[in-house]
Amino acid sequence: MKFFAQGLAAALIATAGFAAVAPASAAPMMAPISSTQSQAGIELAQYHGGGFHKRRPVCRTEVRRTRGPFGRWIVKKVRVCR
Repeated sequence: MKFFAQGLAAALIATAGFAAVAPASAAPMMAPISSTQSQAGIELAQYHGGGFHKRRPVCRTEVRRTRGPFGRWIVKKVRVCR
């Protein structure tokens, strides 16, 4: 119980010390951007989660020519995806 009371007291002292150090004119974290910054070319953009995006395959048809069993050309249309 004594350890808990000392920890609580240390937390209160640290919080009070931080409040004394922080200036009164500090803007909150969700403050809107001032007009001088918006004129400087800074725009707000929605955050898009940076996960792994798999590329869609590009598919096309190719004509493949091979020799048949009797020496003739056999023409096949093959779908190739890369």
